[in-house]
Amino acid sequence: MYKYEGNDSSASPHPFDHDFEAQLRDDEDTLRRIVLRMTAALVGSCRQCKMISTDIEDDAPIYCGKSNDLCYFRKVSVDCCLACGEYKNGPRATGD
Repeated sequence: MYKYEGNDSSASPHPFDHDFEAQLRDDEDTLRRIVLRMTAALVGSCRQCKMISTDIEDDAPIYCGKSNDLCYFRKVSVDCCLACGEYKNGPRATGD
């Protein structure tokens, strides 16, 4: 450890080391928000997409109506939604 003037020898030489975990969590949350917004923009035209949750902690934030039962919506993950590709058939994609 380096000893800085006015600090004890146990102090970290990097002033932000104690906040490193918090910064990682903030960065991860920011990235999740960005991915969720990009997904919402991309699949917003999907005829099957009924709602997208704004909760970044939700592993399945998309309510999809693509099922045999029209009374209930399935919650799907972003990966599942994009893999389905139904959003490509939305009104914006076809020019409707």
